Amino acid sequence: MDQEPEDQLPAEDQREVRELQEEQSRLRSLLGHSGFTYLKEVLESQAASRTDHIILNPLESMDDVLEQEYKKGEAAGILLACRFAEVRLEDLAEQIEDKLKAKRKEGNES
Repeated sequence: MDQEPEDQLPAEDQREVRELQEEQSRLRSLLGHSGFTYLKEVLESQAASRTDHIILNPLESMDDVLEQEYKKGEAAGILLACRFAEVRLEDLAEQIEDKLKAKRKEGNES
């Protein structure tokens, strides 16, 4: 029976891959939770409200420009918070794959 690819890694790399996989599991669990889905809907609504304010209100003074820039930052931050878990999951998958690819490459060179 063949070993799993991560079983062929050095002990330190196996530990790192396990930790990355555990974080993946926690994030998947978070994404599947109804409370997170609700939070994401609220955040998206808040970002949309700020975006509407930016688009629909004409600028009449420098203070309006500063307020608009502030609202742009708020909207961007809120949208970043909405996407953080998905982006982190993608990053974790890439990190795990990189570890496994390095081992396969090392095995091919031997």
